[in-house]
Amino acid sequence: EYGEYLKEIVDFFKPMIKGKIIIIDNHDLPLMVYDILKELEVPYDIILKKEYNNLALKKYKDNTCPFPYAVLGMNDCMFILNNKQRTGAVSNEKCFWSGSINSSNEERYLLSYDRGKYLSECSDIIYSYPYNGSPTYGNEEYLNAMSDFKFSLYLKGYATLTRRFFEILSTNSLMLMEKHDVVLPFETKHYIPEACQFSTPAELRLKHDKLLANPSLYKACLEKQIKLRECFTYEYIHDYIENILKK
Repeated sequence: EYGEYLKEIVDFFKPMIKGKIIIIDNHDLPLMVYDILKELEVPYDIILKKEYNNLALKKYKDNTCPFPYAVLGMNDCMFILNNKQRTGAVSNEKCFWSGSINSSNEERYLLSYDRGKYLSECSDIIYSYPYNGSPTYGNEEYLNAMSDFKFSLYLKGYATLTRRFFEILSTNSLMLMEKHDVVLPFETKHYIPEACQFSTPAELRLKHDKLLANPSLYKACLEKQIKLRECFTYEYIHDYIENILKK
């Protein structure tokens, strides 16, 4: 169904296209779309893939590039990140969290996560914001609440670098992130500091406590997180795509 819809779009614009065709693969899973595009005879020169996974590198063709910016639609996370940044009191020492409580271990989709394990084993350091579906992205009350916490928790789920990532990055709440395998289009030294990444509930607790006990480390990590926003601006994305087109 997605492929047929894509073919309709391409067929409509084909007479107007004079340069290269770029397909933005916004799927939440690291699935390959090559067969679908071939079957439907959809022409393309480059694929920009949202869920470009380090565990599937050998399956990608040379014209496929990581593109974690493809969170599009009515709740465009990039728009909020670039237009609604906020600074809160960050007085609460717990980790702000909001999201569904689920788990999955599907090898074919490279999925392996268990949110419930973190939320139960670290419940004393986590504040769960009331979750009724997903709060409207850009909701003032929601983002203001997040900005009052020293930490915001990012756990792996069905997709990686979802809008929760962009929400946290929009604030001055320090992100504590579960490690993931998505490939980024910039050097990892610019990413979330190692001091803020974890792989187990015990490590989450350890990193949280260390950052609380060391204000200088907390400040350095937050400064690095704020600087990371430079890799998620429209200008950065424009230059990134321009460089791909020149190859």
